[in-house]
Amino acid sequence: TDEERAVILTKLRYYYGRFVAQVARGRRLPEASVDAVGRGHVWSGDAALRRGLVDEFGGLMDAVAEAKRRAGLAEGERVALQAAPEEPGLLTQLLRLFGINFGADGERAAGDGGTEVVSRIVAPLVRGLPGSLLVGPSTPQARMEFEVGGE
Repeated sequence: TDEERAVILTKLRYYYGRFVAQVARGRRLPEASVDAVGRGHVWSGDAALRRGLVDEFGGLMDAVAEAKRRAGLAEGERVALQAAPEEPGLLTQLLRLFGINFGADGERAAGDGGTEVVSRIVAPLVRGLPGSLLVGPSTPQARMEFEVGGE
């Protein structure tokens, strides 16, 4: 419905706004500049470096070394790494909008009568989305301006 579309659009705008604000704060750039560069684009490392979106290239341990340096810790000092809890994916968030909750094991919560809502409302909403967005929304992904493969 138009009301459901409005709710989803409001949430998407909210999360995008949070993202832009965080990048702007972290990069010390105006939000308008970040928004002009971003707009949902995925940049290669070189392109991101040219646009000031990254300072240098490195992996996890390079990031840990930099965090230690900024914290004033010695290079050889041991630190404990702790993984942040995984955020719910887009599909889980959409289902929650309709009051459908899934446990950690993926099973629907007891007494949850969401089957009709999933088949009648949610399925058509997500049908047009790429599967990779639903399965791994926090995984970096690239979108091509063309389609690969034949019919």
